[in-house]
Amino acid sequence: MVDTPIVSETLQSQFRTTFPSQITSGRDLHVSDVIIPIVDFSTVATGSTLSTELNNAIDYSMGNYSVTSASSSSIITTTGFFRVVGSIGLVGANTGSTNGGVIFEMNDGTTDKIVFQQKVIGGVGDATPNSPFMQLYDFICYIHTNHSLKVKVIDSTRNIAAGTTRQVADINGNATKPLNFVSE
Repeated sequence: MVDTPIVSETLQSQFRTTFPSQITSGRDLHVSDVIIPIVDFSTVATGSTLSTELNNAIDYSMGNYSVTSASSSSIITTTGFFRVVGSIGLVGANTGSTNGGVIFEMNDGTTDKIVFQQKVIGGVGDATPNSPFMQLYDFICYIHTNHSLKVKVIDSTRNIAAGTTRQVADINGNATKPLNFVSE
């Protein structure tokens, strides 16, 4: 077996950057006459599983939610990766300096953390509504053990967040195929 160092400093540098843990091994890239097979299990190579776009498809199993009237609701309490799709409708009929809006919060069991929000700035002391506003959203979130995703509507009885959720992967990242999907 021949084991010859590669002398290209460019290749050596790229190797050290890509694999920093190998720097301390005292060994740089070498060429050998041993053939090592590389097996590509990606969806492109195997063709046996769905691409990410198809795996994240909207399907009949999606859970629906609608939150209105200055309330809050946990929309996801199960572990895993979830696609959240929907819209926020805001009509700021607020008076004084109060702001209305919709907030998405992740909770770790004790503390809420805002991950997305859309607000309507408070009125100027009269009851004239601001112009209606709609915001679409489509995102993927990761819910760990004892965590949840909540939607909170602030202040106005005319603001709403409505949409659907679907688990696209379990907590370990294994894809959850769309309902009734059967591969060939």
